[in-house]
Amino acid sequence: DDWKLHKKLAIEGNDVNPIVEIIRNDDFDCFQNLMSQTNLNLREVIKMTFYIRSSFLKDPSLIEIAAFFSAIKIFKFLLLNNVPITKKLSHYAVAGGNFEIIHICEDYNCDFKSTLPVAIRFHRNDILNWLIESKGALEFYPVPNVLWESCARYGNYTAMRKLLKFGLNPSALLNELICFRQPDVAEIILKLKEVDVNF
Repeated sequence: DDWKLHKKLAIEGNDVNPIVEIIRNDDFDCFQNLMSQTNLNLREVIKMTFYIRSSFLKDPSLIEIAAFFSAIKIFKFLLLNNVPITKKLSHYAVAGGNFEIIHICEDYNCDFKSTLPVAIRFHRNDILNWLIESKGALEFYPVPNVLWESCARYGNYTAMRKLLKFGLNPSALLNELICFRQPDVAEIILKLKEVDVNF
């Protein structure tokens, strides 16, 4: 029954493309079988269906999908088969949260400068710390509004606290909290002595 299938896919938030499910599960044997049966192009870009819950996955390559789902076996296989590193691979790696994949991306000189909002969005707070402390990522956000917006939009209060500890001015955060209807958190921020309501 098509209606039951539609409802199941909508609830689960999974893509109907079998390659996406295989990568999500890091099922290397199935991946190899699919490759041999279909002549799968390893450089292929996948058109995601509207069932997938993450708007972050917009026409990703196979290696980006592997990074996003932390599919380390398939990720390494793709690299061994000379699949090119994409510009946004570091974003997918940070979203996936797998430090092994992130360090491999580092070895391939991937750029992590603009990945702080991704770490905030996906609540990868250990990676957020690493980006700030090891990569000096805060230097690329002299005006932290995009970081505060990400914290407010995705409800990452741990990241808010971390950014405050690293000395970011919390005044701009107030506007974002109000925009994203989080007055309780805004009230807490207002009590901080560093906040200037007239910024």
